[in-house]
Amino acid sequence: MNNIDDGGPAFPNLGYNAEKLLNGMTLRDWFAGQALMGEFVQSEYTGTFSDKTSDDLLLARARVLWRMADAMIAERKESK
Repeated sequence: MNNIDDGGPAFPNLGYNAEKLLNGMTLRDWFAGQALMGEFVQSEYTGTFSDKTSDDLLLARARVLWRMADAMIAERKESK
């Protein structure tokens, strides 16, 4: 498996439990989630997704969203 840069915590939490620090979701998760929301807004107009949407299409779109998140993290590093 490739080492994917997840961008670190999106909303760092300074809380602590006995097993690990609580960092919340990663920036990669956040970016992918934001891209997902755009997909659903677009779907409202195009009717792309419904309860009958195939698993294959959903998995393919999820891969695109993770790629988009990875691209945003890479560009973020370049822009600094």
